[in-house]
Amino acid sequence: MGRYIPWVRTPEDVVKLLDTNLIQYLVKNIFARRYEYGNDNVDLLFKLVVIQGDARISEPWLERMYTQGVVFQLTGTQPVPHALSTATKRDGTTEIGSQFYSADGGPALDGARYMDLYLRHGGLAKYDLRDEQRFPESVAGCYWPLEGTVAGLWSLGIGDVGGPSVPYGRPCNPAMNAVEGWRWTRDPRFAWLLANHKGRRYETDEQWAEVTQGAATVPDPTMNKRSRVLPDWSGILESGVGAADLRFHTAAAVRTGWGRGHHHHDALDLRLWAHGLTMLGDYGQRGGYGKPDHVNTLCHNVVQVDEQQNAGHSWVRTLADTPGVQYLQAEAGPTCWRPRGGSRGRPKNGWWAASIRTKGSAGPPPARASTPGCTCLTPRTSASCTAS
Repeated sequence: MGRYIPWVRTPEDVVKLLDTNLIQYLVKNIFARRYEYGNDNVDLLFKLVVIQGDARISEPWLERMYTQGVVFQLTGTQPVPHALSTATKRDGTTEIGSQFYSADGGPALDGARYMDLYLRHGGLAKYDLRDEQRFPESVAGCYWPLEGTVAGLWSLGIGDVGGPSVPYGRPCNPAMNAVEGWRWTRDPRFAWLLANHKGRRYETDEQWAEVTQGAATVPDPTMNKRSRVLPDWSGILESGVGAADLRFHTAAAVRTGWGRGHHHHDALDLRLWAHGLTMLGDYGQRGGYGKPDHVNTLCHNVVQVDEQQNAGHSWVRTLADTPGVQYLQAEAGPTCWRPRGGSRGRPKNGWWAASIRTKGSAGPPPARASTPGCTCLTPRTSASCTAS
């Protein structure tokens, strides 16, 4: 190296070259906005902090990131903890509206991973992003690959790349974030996933003994998921909980939340799984891959009114998961519509509601209209929808 850079003569000179002319130089240029990496600014800065390895040198960088902020995604310039929280949904995922593109969690988990490395090599605790009380989205990202599957390990099939061609167990690996989940929470479900899915990698004998002991205290978590609400994805009813054979698991899900990027117009979309198969789902392709366009509400299992897209936010109002009676009610707010050949119009007035009950349950109370002129439909799927 000294042949090309005359002042580099010793190993210490090589370290100085890397520290000042590569790592520190790049950090300064990102802060000065001479280099702009868009969505990768924060990710790159975290990497440089970890590579630097000396907390005394990197502390001013982190202090600036955590107080003054840097440009990150669509949130503008914000302090990094705020930006990561804004860009990560409550379920620990991104805002992109497709399970396929959110399979590994969201930005908050990525930032917490870097800080985990930083802290394990002598970093300062005040920059920790793993605290579940202060940064719940980071830990939620660990649970997402497990909680985001239904009837065993079926994909929710939401958004692009989520159609019937996606086989069982894809694209979500339930043990994807189990290492971090076990290290940060000591939840034995993560220990089970490590022992039975991921396997031993870098753990010491003592660490692996703790993993196996924790795994022995819980049943298979992939087959023991109860009915639940994933606020930005679905309200889910599960039956057959605990059965080892996926064919004995049944699930129903209603699309809730909202996303943008690889999303579909699928508010309150109904999906069903039974007998080891996807019984009811959407086509799951991107815009332009089918005709009619698979993004459209028309290609989903939901009522469509006045040919308007169901593109608004939706949420679960009620969930009951009791023996013999499982019931879920979800609602959706007004949507924005686009006149043919025109720009975005004003929001349509009104609301949507959908309810699901399991076969043989007592079922929901009679649907009621909020205003005169309500249209009530009760399809053979035991789902009732109300719109006004």
